[in-house]
Amino acid sequence: MARTPPPLLAPISFLNTRWATHLTFWLVVILVLLTGSVSEFQTKNFWLITVIAIMQLVMYAYFILLVLIPYFFYRSKILLFIVLSLLWAVAWSYVMYYVVLQMMPLLPANIPPPSSALESFSINMLFFFLVTAIKLGKDLLIVQYEAEMAQRQKMQQELNFLRAQLSPHFLLNTMNNLYGLAHEKSDRLPDLMLRLSDLLKYSIYDTKTDIVPVKDEVQYLLDYIELQKIRISESVQLDIQFPANINPKLQIVPLLLVVFVENAFKHSQIVRSGQPRFIRFNLSIDKNMLYFTAENSFERITGSPATAGDKSIAVRNEGIGLESTLRRIELIYGEDSLPEISTTGNVYKVSLILKLTHEKNQVFDR
Repeated sequence: MARTPPPLLAPISFLNTRWATHLTFWLVVILVLLTGSVSEFQTKNFWLITVIAIMQLVMYAYFILLVLIPYFFYRSKILLFIVLSLLWAVAWSYVMYYVVLQMMPLLPANIPPPSSALESFSINMLFFFLVTAIKLGKDLLIVQYEAEMAQRQKMQQELNFLRAQLSPHFLLNTMNNLYGLAHEKSDRLPDLMLRLSDLLKYSIYDTKTDIVPVKDEVQYLLDYIELQKIRISESVQLDIQFPANINPKLQIVPLLLVVFVENAFKHSQIVRSGQPRFIRFNLSIDKNMLYFTAENSFERITGSPATAGDKSIAVRNEGIGLESTLRRIELIYGEDSLPEISTTGNVYKVSLILKLTHEKNQVFDR
């Protein structure tokens, strides 16, 4: 799920419009010039002199923007860029010095002529640093914004791919279970088919959004557990602790927890006869934090030591379901939110803590 761009990058769409950026800059320059010349508004030829001054700045600035920066600075010709910038500042200082001398008859008598081109050079250098800083700063923001957008698009494409893998995965396993009941002509089949219909409706239609109500996800898990019961024997102890009342405003990314439920049912069956078999699910919510654990008995591979914290089983023989879910959690909630998977003796446990959101359209920031 794409994250929101930093606030600093929010106005980039406006800044990326060249005419808007340049118009804003020159309006500020004109405002500064006029503010510094309030006492001269009534001076003869004031506006003509102001227009000529602005035209000089425009020509000076656009040589920097259109020639020096793109053809030298951005091509890593830094030394040449510095030399040409200094030469351009010196050359334009003499141009401005000459223009001012020609304009002296139009200026009030109390304004002395410039003593040398050095006065114009200092102004040009100050303007050079201003224009260059604004240009490089704007381009840097745009590059950062485009990189952020590319990353968001890549992440969204990967999430869509991972989500597309899940529905067929669950459907295949569930249909296999129902086929067994149909073969046995079980009376439970109609009710379970109805639950399957609800599951498919939820996984295909209701999960098209980035986030869904937690209460809907929990109901999905309960329906899924009912379907999974058909594949376990009565000797398996099943303990489910889910909250009865859930704030309807709390939201979660869909289809994150069901893979851990499925794996618990699958591994609990791989236990030798006579060994205790159990499945425990616990889900609780404290404010906007969700706590989920899934525990099940399993048969350790012969020769594999029963050490606590062994995570090797977490990535072995799980198929695309668990891989896709772990990758989605990492992309959306961050690597720190990946579940803690451990084995102690013959007990396999998954512990997951997720931060929930209250807004339907809110995206997750890491």
